[in-house]
Amino acid sequence: MSASAAVERGGGVGESLRAPASAEIGPPRALHRTLLQALAGRAGGTWVTCAGRSMEPTVRLGDRVRVEAGARVRAGDVILFEALRGGYVLHRVVLRVPGTSWLIHAGDARHEPGPRLLDRLGATRCERVIGRADVPRRRVSWRLRAEALRWLVAAARRRLAA
Repeated sequence: MSASAAVERGGGVGESLRAPASAEIGPPRALHRTLLQALAGRAGGTWVTCAGRSMEPTVRLGDRVRVEAGARVRAGDVILFEALRGGYVLHRVVLRVPGTSWLIHAGDARHEPGPRLLDRLGATRCERVIGRADVPRRRVSWRLRAEALRWLVAAARRRLAA
């Protein structure tokens, strides 16, 4: 689920994170990520507005969610992270890949195992995580973790074959 770029501090006054790019500041995308990380790291975190439906019914389209940086991310946590294709995603961590900085994630919508779930799983590095969302942590079933491991092995095989 994408989260909008409009963030709010504590009380709720919206502030845009857009800023002009310059040689001293760096590319706008990197600046945006840096500003969002700084806001999430403040006491009370920052607020994001959900712009997708992949986390329903836990987080609905248009819901505001508080995100705080600094906490260790565990399976079952909901995190906000920067997607490789741009934008931000709010998903639940299904699995931390042991010995690496990789996290396997999925939205909460229709969490049944099977081919459709495999299409909804994704991976991101811990470095891309902005923070943990103030959403109840949910225990991830062993069945879902097994599906995530199967997805991970299939992805590794595809990468090795390429």
